[in-house]
Amino acid sequence: MISRRVSFSEAVYDGEKEVQGVAAKLIKFVSEIPKVWAGNKLPIIVDPDRAIIDTLRPDILIDVIMAKMMIFASMAIPLTGLTDFAVAD
Repeated sequence: MISRRVSFSEAVYDGEKEVQGVAAKLIKFVSEIPKVWAGNKLPIIVDPDRAIIDTLRPDILIDVIMAKMMIFASMAIPLTGLTDFAVAD
């Protein structure tokens, strides 16, 4: 388990988070990405329906589930067209 204090998940609640000198900023719209990148920050977007994948066509997708317990510990999670990375938080 990764502590929320050393992960970017707090940006979802606080709007911004810095971890080891790397800053992240929560955004609501894809159009905000260039401005956040220009400010040397990682754009964080919450997209539970994965609606922006076709628009962004990312090389890497980090699929994060924020849970208080390992809810998928005994389940086999199938990979989709993109490789999903599950990050415990």
